[in-house]
Amino acid sequence: MLDRDPDPYLLTSTGYDYHFTGGAMVASTDNGTMATVFKATGSNLQDVEVLSVGVSDDKMLEVREVQHCPTDVADPILEISLSPRGKIVLVRKRLAILILRKVENSWRTVQQIRSTIAFASVCALEKFFSVDTGILCTTNYRQQLQIWTIGIEEQLRKEDNWSAVRWIDSLSLVACLVRTQIYFYKVKKQAKSNGQRLLYRGGGDFTAWTACCERYCALEVTRPEGLLLVASSHKIIVAQVEEQHDAAATSKQQFTAKVLLVFPHNLKQPPVFISPQRDDAASGVVQHIVLFGSHLPHSYGTVSFTCENASELEPVYSTHHFPYHPPTFYDAYKLARTRGFCLSAYEPLRKRFYACQSGAILLKASSANFHILLQTSGGDLLQQRVSMQFAEKNATNVMDEAMVPETLQRWHETLVKQTGRIAYRATSFKTMRKLRDLFNSPLEANDQLKHLILLPEPPKRIRKRTKPQQTWLLDETATEQKQEQEKDDDSRSMFSSSSDSTAPSSVRRRRKKLNTKAPPPWQQTIEELQQYRDVLAPAMLGVWGIGDAATPDAKASNVDQIPTKLPPLADVHERVDSWVTMNAEDATPAAETKASETFLSPSQEPCFKRKRLEYDEQDFLLPSASQSQSFMASQLSQQPLQTPKSAARPPKRTYTMGF
Repeated sequence: MLDRDPDPYLLTSTGYDYHFTGGAMVASTDNGTMATVFKATGSNLQDVEVLSVGVSDDKMLEVREVQHCPTDVADPILEISLSPRGKIVLVRKRLAILILRKVENSWRTVQQIRSTIAFASVCALEKFFSVDTGILCTTNYRQQLQIWTIGIEEQLRKEDNWSAVRWIDSLSLVACLVRTQIYFYKVKKQAKSNGQRLLYRGGGDFTAWTACCERYCALEVTRPEGLLLVASSHKIIVAQVEEQHDAAATSKQQFTAKVLLVFPHNLKQPPVFISPQRDDAASGVVQHIVLFGSHLPHSYGTVSFTCENASELEPVYSTHHFPYHPPTFYDAYKLARTRGFCLSAYEPLRKRFYACQSGAILLKASSANFHILLQTSGGDLLQQRVSMQFAEKNATNVMDEAMVPETLQRWHETLVKQTGRIAYRATSFKTMRKLRDLFNSPLEANDQLKHLILLPEPPKRIRKRTKPQQTWLLDETATEQKQEQEKDDDSRSMFSSSSDSTAPSSVRRRRKKLNTKAPPPWQQTIEELQQYRDVLAPAMLGVWGIGDAATPDAKASNVDQIPTKLPPLADVHERVDSWVTMNAEDATPAAETKASETFLSPSQEPCFKRKRLEYDEQDFLLPSASQSQSFMASQLSQQPLQTPKSAARPPKRTYTMGF
């Protein structure tokens, strides 16, 4: 307490009487070498700290182990008392005494003694300790000396410290259910004291119908039959209380439980709610339905059974159905969302329907119709109708099911208006951005919302790349770059007329930086096609009715225009090369050939070498009549195409291969 002011009640000015003798620290010595120190700790000195202190090699004290023991009482510790043998530690606060024992190598609070009068001191009378009890002596501020008997046995398990009681009106019995058994008690009125006392009248268990790991968790009694409904970890047990006929105990009534029906409930958690109802049919058959449920959300179900000959001494109980788990409110909510209802960034109904359950009851409406009421942890009361007429499904029920999504939509809109718009945290996916804007929009379904939905996307930032990624740019040779640099600006601008206009801006910048040309355009005019020096071009245009080759006077009107009998050459390239070379030399003058060769670039020359013909030209010029007519038509169609260059194409137009 050196780092804080002393407590006010310890000051002399407050008139404190020093009957306080213990202090908030004690020590227990073991074998003279080790000591266990118990001291107060915490901001209010409300907890206990256990220190294992020993002597080091240099003969100094050292702390070898520290353990913190919370007391769960906010008042400061006024006294710590130790039993003579050191097995029990008593911690005194103003209105409570805590008993600490060592359990599994750690000190824990095992018992508490509370009083409305402040304690003055406490000690343990260890001489009178037995195997399972202990004696304490306390004094209080009223000068009272009291003796307390406490149990020092091991703590009971949580699952054993439980019981449930119900009143059986038909037999005037109290049924008490613990985790493993059920007990019955009679209430007897005492004439002298005008009081009541409980008399034990037998009991029983259901071990023949349950597994070893099962524990009982709920108890309910039906009226007026007095049937017992017991819920275990895995089953719902229907039992009947019967009187035992034992000759040895004729003076006392003894009762036991007889099992009638057993249902598996198939819940993830043991049920804690049981609510029975009955329906008296006109035929004399009594229909029973039992609602059971646990604390988990939408974890409930129903079981049904019948009782025949209920008015007789031996009624017959039977069932024809397994436990039924009706569709939950959350299932209806998911179905409504699939149909386009309850769509929003904020899902209030989902949070309401997914809350834990704090209560469940079953109400009877009419013949074979019941209502389930579920109370959630948020305070909502959910209602659901259940019908026992499994074979009948009238039009009213179908209409009610169709109206469920619309009803949930109205609830959804009401809750959204009450809550207001909230910020929607969308992911970084691009598909969620437009949905985020739509969900967060405070506008209604009008033109403004439509304008918001159809907003243009923001322009993307273009990143510069240091290395070219296109393979067709890497294939450009150094020869082409050198040729393009030698050309003037006029030729460069005329060349990139069609392709550069459709190419992306990044491709155009790359071409300008590397001085490369664009590929030939795919769409060309008829005049551009007629400028090619290929011998087959006029004939191919004539097929479509374009050019002089399509006129009726031309000799290329027969069907067989392309020769099918070629000279016996070994290579296909040799055949095509020899045929094109011979016809080109005959059809084109020497001056024109010389002028046209200036338009050829070195990279566009044929990749194969021309070989001298090893056969006679007469063998090549002796085909059929149709073949000679084809050659003549090609030569004639070449003559009118030699138009002035200024009128047909711009100057310095380069030659491009293909169409």
